[in-house]
Amino acid sequence: MNIRSFSGHGESNGENLVVGWDRTPAAQAALGVAVVLAGKLQAHLHIAHIADDSDLGIDPDSPTWEEQTKALTDETARWLRSQLRGLHTGWTYYSARGSAAAVLNRVAHESGSSIVVIGAHRHGVAGLLSRVTRRSLLQDLLDDGLAVLVVPPAS
Repeated sequence: MNIRSFSGHGESNGENLVVGWDRTPAAQAALGVAVVLAGKLQAHLHIAHIADDSDLGIDPDSPTWEEQTKALTDETARWLRSQLRGLHTGWTYYSARGSAAAVLNRVAHESGSSIVVIGAHRHGVAGLLSRVTRRSLLQDLLDDGLAVLVVPPAS
């Protein structure tokens, strides 16, 4: 699994906190809670972006596909920096393709964090199919020995 990363500097007390993030509303809510929690705990925040096809350019056959993908990546970086502007404990952003459990587990173990913040599962048909066809992300993380905070979507 290839992980890309960039960081923002700050002062933490040595604690680390991981949050799973993608472009879903549940993940946006989880990021907001993780930023507040990292500030209160004086913890370095590790944002694990579980990348998927929505993070790539629209048409892989287009001659501008790489530029489209870079523009999306740059837009994500700008948005994240704006969300993390008030966090003075430092943060690191990671992006990798793969299963959410694998990406979160790797970032948690490499950063020395035992706490992971995730958004609540998806609703509707997509969420139902996901729960029926694959193992629970929560269960995978708990089985890996991580403490998990599940954040409900903002209402």
